[in-house]
Amino acid sequence: VLSSGKKEVTVSPGGRSDEVSRLKLPVVTERTRALFQWSLEVAGEVISCDRVALDVFPRTAFDLPEGLHAVLYDPSGETEKVLPALGSTLAKISAKSRETLHEDVDLLLIGRNATGPGAPRIDAVALNRWLESGGCLFAMRQDRQVVPIPLALKLDGKVEANKVFVTAPAHPLLAGLTGDDFHFWRGRPQQYPPNKGPEPLTKARPTWPLDHRVSKGAFIKPVQGNFTVLLESGDKDGMRFTSLIEAPVGKGTAILSQLRLAGNVGREPPGDTFLRNVFPWASQHKRKTKKPLYVLPDTSEKVLKAFALTGTLLEDVDDLGSLEADRTLLLCADRRLSGEQIRNLDDWVNAGGTLWIHRLTPRNIDAVRALLPADLSLK
Repeated sequence: VLSSGKKEVTVSPGGRSDEVSRLKLPVVTERTRALFQWSLEVAGEVISCDRVALDVFPRTAFDLPEGLHAVLYDPSGETEKVLPALGSTLAKISAKSRETLHEDVDLLLIGRNATGPGAPRIDAVALNRWLESGGCLFAMRQDRQVVPIPLALKLDGKVEANKVFVTAPAHPLLAGLTGDDFHFWRGRPQQYPPNKGPEPLTKARPTWPLDHRVSKGAFIKPVQGNFTVLLESGDKDGMRFTSLIEAPVGKGTAILSQLRLAGNVGREPPGDTFLRNVFPWASQHKRKTKKPLYVLPDTSEKVLKAFALTGTLLEDVDDLGSLEADRTLLLCADRRLSGEQIRNLDDWVNAGGTLWIHRLTPRNIDAVRALLPADLSLK
């Protein structure tokens, strides 16, 4: 038992008394479950009791992984102000990212409202070139414009959510967090009406309920492209929105967030944990080496365009005898191969290569029969 106590309260008949209890929580090095239990006694008799589980989070500073070069783009200054509360400062870069966003930068953190009115325009060409070379981008919540990445995203600034739902629990950004951690963040006074009324309200009123929003503004889920929805929310028409989405770009990747992170630093433990996870996530991505998909020179334009939409890196290859063993080759079953080419591919697959045969039909299966399992048939 960490602490206990008793408080006497006198309440008039039919009256009410709101009492505040302050808890002494343990200092922990990892997320720890604790129980808070209380009872109500009248004249020495217990008439009500209950308990609730509490998750206690550690107070830890940002721990930049060794060798990770991270920079901050924050023209509004909102994010720069709160990072020291988590024990971190990052070198800032200007809007002239063409000059400062070199390949040795591993992580670019784009601050809160960096695309707002009056902010310098982000150099989309330089940004996407850097992403394609292997950079990691994490963008904090924006009010109006989407950070320019090669994925068609539409931001609906009116969408707000008290609860968002995890759709990719194994993602490194969500390490140490559960679905409940993204429901009803710590309340704060409302700054604008929580519900539409018959008349416009411009001043906060004491009767308004507290603001427990987890996200403000959300992306409408794309219908095509290479992306992963990490958190989602919805309305009467379904789970149409995402407040956290990842889009691979070449060898790099971009994550755009609409979570209310900057304003909750130091007061919402799951938000702090989430922000700390950004750095190991970028470090893990840095250690990965994405290799392009092998394609033959006569691969159809329609197929190439389909892969371009997903952001897949492609590499033309002529010599089937010089393929790297840990790579993948896309082969159209209609393509005629010489006996030597078939032997080369067979040796390559046996050495660990992955052969992806598409457009296989009963009419062309015999052309690649030597590359397939003996008992495979197609009807």
